[in-house]
Amino acid sequence: MNKTLRVRINYNSKYCNQFLDGSNNEPLPKNGRKFAASMGSLKTNTRHVDITQNTVLGVLSRLIGDQRKLYQARNSDDFYFADILDKITFKKHEVVPTDAIVFLRNMGGSHEGGSGLVNAAPSIFTVKGTSKLWSVLYAKHEDIPKIVTGDIDPPFIKHHDFDTISERFKEIKKLNVDYSEDYKECIETFVKSFPQSLTPKSFLKKNPEKLKVEALYCSLIYYWLQKLIKLDYNFDELLTGNEVIQGISKATYTEKDFMLYKYKGGKKIAIGNPTVVSKKVVGSGGKSENIPALTIEDGILDIYIEVDVQRAKEIKEAIEAARVTTFTLGKKGLAYVEGIKYASFH
Repeated sequence: MNKTLRVRINYNSKYCNQFLDGSNNEPLPKNGRKFAASMGSLKTNTRHVDITQNTVLGVLSRLIGDQRKLYQARNSDDFYFADILDKITFKKHEVVPTDAIVFLRNMGGSHEGGSGLVNAAPSIFTVKGTSKLWSVLYAKHEDIPKIVTGDIDPPFIKHHDFDTISERFKEIKKLNVDYSEDYKECIETFVKSFPQSLTPKSFLKKNPEKLKVEALYCSLIYYWLQKLIKLDYNFDELLTGNEVIQGISKATYTEKDFMLYKYKGGKKIAIGNPTVVSKKVVGSGGKSENIPALTIEDGILDIYIEVDVQRAKEIKEAIEAARVTTFTLGKKGLAYVEGIKYASFH
């Protein structure tokens, strides 16, 4: 004679989202599962997860004292529930969802801006020769090949600061210039001068007929830097240990890194931020509306096990003997067994 054993679980504050890549139902990668919900990718990488059959099997295993991961238990020869998998069902009710605010910690060690006092006289603009170095940014793009060959000199502008350099690079990035043979020789010179950093493709956009003007100016800065060093200018204070200007590679300008010259304390480690995430859905009437994408829930989970009387008694006694008073359900959810009894499945 079969009976239905009902195990009632009361749970609170179970997150309905997953923030790690991979799955609980497979072995852990060598370096663990990666955090996949940074500030920049939270909207796309935050997956909704609900209670599933695997969740229920994991709960039951935990309740009888099996401490193994579910995938480990299921792959073993002594998985207790292996012969009754099709006899186990579940139902949630009295579910109360709540919109969640999460505090995203800096798990990757990333930085945000600079720290410390503002540097009133940053070496990037005060060291002798820096006016000549930054002046090359103001050359016309069509004049760069002539500057490289020495046919003309770049313009000279005496005063530079973070705002003027930033604005000039914004102008440069907006330039739409067709590639022509006029640039071929100077590009070859740049590649030959910096073979570890550049290839001819570094100077082309995805459309190979378009010139990546930003790379042309960045390379020109380093090319001119070499010329000034040969004239006995000393730029050691400007350069990092890799002999580069922070924020400017041979091909790109990164403003947030370049702006670190403004501060005396270097990079500031990002701590974290309280975050609310919403997603856009099409509501009634075809109108788009934003709904919360992060939720936590409270509720009751009833697990039904339809087995013979002897097996039902055995499961009940195993749960009571293990004396698992509370356990986690999902991410951060707190759960406990409210009761175990024989019941009809409705």
